[in-house]
Amino acid sequence: MMKKRMKRAGAATGLIVVLGLSGCGPNTVDGCLNKAAEYAVNQKWPAALKFAGRAVALDPRNIPALLFQAIAYERCGERDMALNSAGQAVALDPDNFAAQYTLGRLYLADPARATDAMTALLRANRLRPGDPDTLILLANAAASLRSPQLAGYLEELKRLNPAVADTPAYLTQLGISQIGRGEYEAAKRSFMAACRKSKNTPDTVFNMGTFMDRYAGSKSNARAFYNLFLKQTSGRPEYAAQRQEAEARLARLAAGR
Repeated sequence: MMKKRMKRAGAATGLIVVLGLSGCGPNTVDGCLNKAAEYAVNQKWPAALKFAGRAVALDPRNIPALLFQAIAYERCGERDMALNSAGQAVALDPDNFAAQYTLGRLYLADPARATDAMTALLRANRLRPGDPDTLILLANAAASLRSPQLAGYLEELKRLNPAVADTPAYLTQLGISQIGRGEYEAAKRSFMAACRKSKNTPDTVFNMGTFMDRYAGSKSNARAFYNLFLKQTSGRPEYAAQRQEAEARLARLAAGR
């Protein structure tokens, strides 16, 4: 089963932690987070990490500061540090939705941690029932674990918001579910629709490469999608793990395997 990580489906939600902050100087927690947000909006993640870290140093028990630090670490390619910060937030407040959501999303980037991701995301779903981003990530986790729960999460998403069935994230997960049922032509249509609607975003392109490689038996198309993915993600450390996987698959295809 294709283990897909739709990180972008919910990554922007992490910035929720900065909403509602008052305008304070850079020597206060809120002031540091405001500065971090300014840098984050401009994709200057090392600078954002610096100010998020300063906010945590000022108040190590501040949940928004820890979560912003986790997101900044993630965007700088330091996933272990990101998990550590998110884990601290959850330990301080297990009933904080943003903390459980962020921890689950970070775990989900590593297929070996899919069970941990599911645990955190189920808690997030109980804290905020019906949140579409959480349901999408639960579907991701179910797909990674080859769980039959995937279809149920997709149905719940569609029931809560019928319009979601026309979004790239939903169509991608629908394709994964269809692969699990052996419906390969339907899966191909779902992935192609997701690719068109997402304007070829990196995760969707990676999904298409995986599908063409593993299920459609189209080596030339698989190579094209993998190479496009590598081009799109050049210089983006948050995609380091997927880039390694794409490069490994290209090497295997070149060897005729």
